[in-house]
Amino acid sequence: MDVLALYSRHFEILLIIWMRVSGLFLLAPIFSSRNIPGLVKIGLSGIIALIALPLIPAIELPRSILEYSLLMITELLIGLTIALLIQVIFAAIHLAGQLIDMQMGFFIVNVVDPEHGTQVPLIGNFKFLLALVVFLSLDGHHLLIKAIVNSFIFLPVGINIVNQDLVALLIDAFKGMFVTALQISAPTVGVLFIVTIALGIIAKTVPQMNVFMVGIPVNIGIGFIMLFVSLPLYVYILASLFARNYFKIDQFFSYFATRVL
Repeated sequence: MDVLALYSRHFEILLIIWMRVSGLFLLAPIFSSRNIPGLVKIGLSGIIALIALPLIPAIELPRSILEYSLLMITELLIGLTIALLIQVIFAAIHLAGQLIDMQMGFFIVNVVDPEHGTQVPLIGNFKFLLALVVFLSLDGHHLLIKAIVNSFIFLPVGINIVNQDLVALLIDAFKGMFVTALQISAPTVGVLFIVTIALGIIAKTVPQMNVFMVGIPVNIGIGFIMLFVSLPLYVYILASLFARNYFKIDQFFSYFATRVL
């Protein structure tokens, strides 16, 4: 009976750990991809949970089902928060793509995003796929796994993170999403805006010229040129964004860890 009780206790703790790790596979880039079968996600999250199990100190498990369920929801929220701090970068990339598409004349042209199976802007999908390449080249997926495992050291099981500080962190993340979208789209959108003004001036000075027929290929051509020219800047911005948001994850750990201490 003692052996059964021991295994039962370990299973209950493992299930709590698995809930936090599952947040990574529900929201984080790469891990939440629809191209990864659900059974593979469950298996990988279970393996990561087993790796993190030795890091968990002896804890007092809730006695009631309600308390245990609330604990599992809290653990899932921690995992989702960690994933969200990186996912907002990719959301900003889609938003930047919409801004660029609108200026280039591709606003009604959408393609299927293989990552999530949704309709996304043409340029936004290109930038998104390039961001995934940069993310993988920087070992971003390894850093996310490391972050979720280290979270059990800094944020012990049972910690309550649901407060105004978490709300402020999420608001800051979403605010940064819009700023990031403007940073990514600014070079191309700025140049295309100047081109639009120039075409408007030409339309006033040369009324017989069909500016609409001329403007579409001009905007598309200059838009693609700017996308090509700004690629090094885009990669640099991505690298700095990933570094900044991983630092935010560390801040998230540090803040709540000091509250525990």
